[in-house]
Amino acid sequence: MLAYLKNSHPSITTSEGSHPFTECATFADDVKSTYSYQADWHFVDQPFYEQGGSAADYPGFVMSDTDVVAALTDLTAFLKGETVSASSPYISQIQSSFSNKNDQLSFALRLTIHYMGDIHQPLHTVSGVDDEYPKGDRGGNSEWIPSVDGVGNLHSLWDSVIYQYPGYPSLVSAISWALL
Repeated sequence: MLAYLKNSHPSITTSEGSHPFTECATFADDVKSTYSYQADWHFVDQPFYEQGGSAADYPGFVMSDTDVVAALTDLTAFLKGETVSASSPYISQIQSSFSNKNDQLSFALRLTIHYMGDIHQPLHTVSGVDDEYPKGDRGGNSEWIPSVDGVGNLHSLWDSVIYQYPGYPSLVSAISWALL
């Protein structure tokens, strides 16, 4: 299924080489500027009120109408061929972007692979809301730390596996794994 989008839209799958299943794991971030409608689909910005308080105390914090849990629910149903509501912002946006059903499924699979990783990153589930960040800290993206290899905020620290994989490292080939 991954081959469909790779063959019909090679410009958006340039990071994929001979290991597309793992290499497409960065796909949703790679295409976020082109397919910006899916920018809010990567996380659940559940507010964490470290200083106490509630939503009434921080009216500037607004949770998105879309989130990774709902996205994964609709994407996996779509991939399984189940009926998904025509009002689903996730599937309707993909269908608007790609007229070919196989391309839609290929795009949905890539997003699913990426989002499954995202939900295991702690800062994709919470936004610190306090007097310093009354609109939320964007999952740690606003929490600046001394930059090491381009990792300069708390969110990217987690994304890089605590500085182990900053940026976009090359994937280890199957041959390299066999030698371990």
